[in-house]
Amino acid sequence: MTLASLAVACRGQSNLLALGAALVILSVALVAAIAVVDASFTTGERDATERAIATGTAERLVSADSPIAVRQNVLDTAAVEGFDDERLATTLPAATDRAIAVSIDDERIAAVGEPTSGTTIRRLVLVESTERVERTPALSAQQTTVPVRTDTVELTIEPTAGPIQTVRVNDRVALHDEAGLNGTYEVNTARYETATLQFDGDGTLSTGDLTLVYEVTTDRKAVLSVTVDERKGDWVEDDAVPQHGDASGFPASIARPIRGMVGLATDLPALPPEWSGGERP
Repeated sequence: MTLASLAVACRGQSNLLALGAALVILSVALVAAIAVVDASFTTGERDATERAIATGTAERLVSADSPIAVRQNVLDTAAVEGFDDERLATTLPAATDRAIAVSIDDERIAAVGEPTSGTTIRRLVLVESTERVERTPALSAQQTTVPVRTDTVELTIEPTAGPIQTVRVNDRVALHDEAGLNGTYEVNTARYETATLQFDGDGTLSTGDLTLVYEVTTDRKAVLSVTVDERKGDWVEDDAVPQHGDASGFPASIARPIRGMVGLATDLPALPPEWSGGERP
């Protein structure tokens, strides 16, 4: 081979090497840009899905027919305390394919999976507690006032000084028996007004002749939070590239083209044999 032909081969080989390097640089830059766009779309799509599930779950839990609610946006303390991971999984089908955690005032009450970040939806609620109270009231002018507002009052009447025929609640006749009232009765009261009980009859009631049983309801404001995140550990083998990407951090659909493009550079023609171990002209 003449010196001129070697020079031409050298320039051709150099051009091929430069072209290969340029292709690699261009490919990496292009794939990096695609990866950024792909990640943005993927993240946006995932966030929208998480938000939809979290919102639906929160709305379900604060609805009137929720397993932990007594009415819309009012949760029952006892039901909340009994709500656990298994109940969440069976109550909410969405919990079967996503990691979901439910908290009240940042205290977790149930979870399926272990969400580490994800999307959180919050709802302001009331948490209601109910206590059963029994008391023997003092009577004044044959009447007494229930000290709290409640739906019903249970009366136990055991007259010792003649029969009592009528019981009025805020001037409304609630019970009447001409033969006399003696035993346990339940009367309805108005939840939004104080109940005054009046006892009329041929006899009179003394302290100890009447027992009242009613429920005292208290509530407090709280924040219910639902966090939804992708489940972890869902990587699968596929040509040694995980489902969500490879060691480069690119998604699998992009990681494979990178390997193919980089392979172009490794397929360039070799140097002429006569240059091995020697100097180039």
